[in-house]
Amino acid sequence: MAYLERDRAASIVKWRRIFGDGFAPKECVAVTQNHTSLPSNFHDIEWPTSESIWKLNVEAVLQKEESSPFLGNLSNYTLLPKGHVVRFSILDELDRRTKIYWQVVNSGEEAEKNKCLRGGFKKGKLIREESTSYKGRHWVEAVAVKQGVCIARSGPIAVNIA
Repeated sequence: MAYLERDRAASIVKWRRIFGDGFAPKECVAVTQNHTSLPSNFHDIEWPTSESIWKLNVEAVLQKEESSPFLGNLSNYTLLPKGHVVRFSILDELDRRTKIYWQVVNSGEEAEKNKCLRGGFKKGKLIREESTSYKGRHWVEAVAVKQGVCIARSGPIAVNIA
């Protein structure tokens, strides 16, 4: 996972898999520690992280609308069409005391123009649905928190909308 990678160069390579080659161009590499390459609406994780953090398994599928059949797994798509729904489902069994938070990071001109830039964490459930409303590069991450400590993260799931 890019955000857990200790080696900065390796982290940048992983982030580029999500955001493309324009992420952290060479002249900006020196300032990546200040998050200047991340959208300004991006929020860092709010909880202390367990030393034994594990990967939260999330399935993401595309649907035409909420009640329609699945069109396929998100990993089968490079670009998603507008006007659809992505359903994110946590596959792991979690203790009932574990709280789930979802981070949805919207970016791009359309989201900004419509005042829909997001980047914070919202308490949620094992399933979250998001519409593909705005062209751009976005991502979603699930976080599991138990007794105020982050015990698991999915890592960012890229949602690129045409």
